Amino acid sequence: MKRLDPMFADVARYVVNKQEGSTSRLQRAFEIGYNRAGKLSDQLEAAGIVGPNKGPKGRDVLIQDLESLENILQQLGVG
Repeated sequence: MKRLDPMFADVARYVVNKQEGSTSRLQRAFEIGYNRAGKLSDQLEAAGIVGPNKGPKGRDVLIQDLESLENILQQLGVG
């Protein structure tokens, strides 16, 4: 996987906590632009945390709990 955004771990925890993976929600919650939020969403998908883009519906969150997420983050070497 390419180098992850410095906000990746925080964004991943937020998405799993909220169980919502929309790019617009990331923009608002983290006060970032659309391009960065989109790249973060793509990185989350590549890591298996969210599913593919479903347009305005956002993405399905594939990880249900923070413990499972922490295992993924550890495997990715981020935290």
